[in-house]
Amino acid sequence: MDDDIDNTLLEQAVISISHHALGNAVEPAASAGEILALRSQAAVPWWQRYDQPLGWTLWALLIVVAAGLELAGNQKSVTRAYAVGGHGWLHGEDMYNGAGSGFIYLPISGLLFVPMAAAPGPAVEIAWRVFTIGSFAAALWFCGRLIARRVGSPCFLAMSGMGVILGFPAARNGQATLPMLAFLVTAIAAAVTRRHGLAAAAATAAILMKPLALPVVAVLALLRPRLIPPLAAGCLLLVGLPFLIADAGWVHRQNAGFLDVLRISQQMQGQEAWATFFGIFNVSGHPVPGPVRLAVQLAATLAVVLGCREALRRLEHGSATLHIYTLTITLLLLFSPRTENNTYACIVPALVMVMAVAATARPPRRLAVAGGWLAAIAIIGSYELGRRLAPGVRGVWLAPLTTALLVPWFVASLLGELGSAGEATADVVRLPAPGAAPEPVARAA
Repeated sequence: MDDDIDNTLLEQAVISISHHALGNAVEPAASAGEILALRSQAAVPWWQRYDQPLGWTLWALLIVVAAGLELAGNQKSVTRAYAVGGHGWLHGEDMYNGAGSGFIYLPISGLLFVPMAAAPGPAVEIAWRVFTIGSFAAALWFCGRLIARRVGSPCFLAMSGMGVILGFPAARNGQATLPMLAFLVTAIAAAVTRRHGLAAAAATAAILMKPLALPVVAVLALLRPRLIPPLAAGCLLLVGLPFLIADAGWVHRQNAGFLDVLRISQQMQGQEAWATFFGIFNVSGHPVPGPVRLAVQLAATLAVVLGCREALRRLEHGSATLHIYTLTITLLLLFSPRTENNTYACIVPALVMVMAVAATARPPRRLAVAGGWLAAIAIIGSYELGRRLAPGVRGVWLAPLTTALLVPWFVASLLGELGSAGEATADVVRLPAPGAAPEPVARAA
């Protein structure tokens, strides 16, 4: 009997020690971080040592340039369309023109732009750009931290360089796309970690900035059904709040105007030249028939939902957030009916993620990294390059074509990480509990 007790105690001690040792062995991200931390500062390139200061310096320069353009009389600002919404709220006038142009956002979104209508001038315009650029930079900083945790190397400077280049047109114009992206990143990260209240609030704010966010929010609701009640409450607030602070008849007219915008946008998908997947065929003179468009959209949406589901189920939170963002934002860019060239600034985190993985591979895949920069150049110069490559054709086809060609790379990155996660799980040694019958144990790699 004493021998049995001694054996049991010995087994428990061995199991405890084994679990402790294996627990350290199966945390590659933490181990990689510790190994990198042991490297001498002399071995780290200077741009990595100053990754954060240099990255934030680029964003500060972008704010200064955007402010300077406003003081010089920027003629490419879209905030005049935003100010129409603020003017409507101030004076009880219609915000929508019935043509699907101008102010095309939710009626309540006009409240955000009341200052632009009440006190137009450089000060308000500059404050708006500080908000839009700052929120975009914060979102990319957060994504950069997730990527750095995955690859073991800082990448905020690379993220900032590409973000400043691709985001410059939207920053110059003052487009709400940039803060919309920041709120979407927050919503995805919160949904992955089951912080449903924060996820719903961020998703609601993204829709407030631009209804363009709706496809991403819908995918999040499918992935996390518990997100649906707070999301419904947020959407109800967006629709119902105007009735509490304005004349009901005026609000009904604005809601009808916004529904017209949605209807016209859907019609434009098969007729107008937008920077979308189907826009490529529209400008080439071979528009895709409506039933085919619907079938392609449904298939793409299903594939994205399944891919996001696997990422959410099998990857750690940081990697799941990055891949869910990559898949959903690619879906939004290619199949939203009114995507513009400037909207492709949203592709930055996805592109930097796959480039960082290629750059830190052993050996580094330099051709892949170069291909990523070429893709960024094609997207930022999509209008001018598109017109030169195809004279007489509206230059909206190159950005969606480039993004469509990036899709296999994004999918391969996800499948590769899912495969690595499966191998890591198979390599974990499963030891029997004290007193349980021994099972065959695989040798850990």
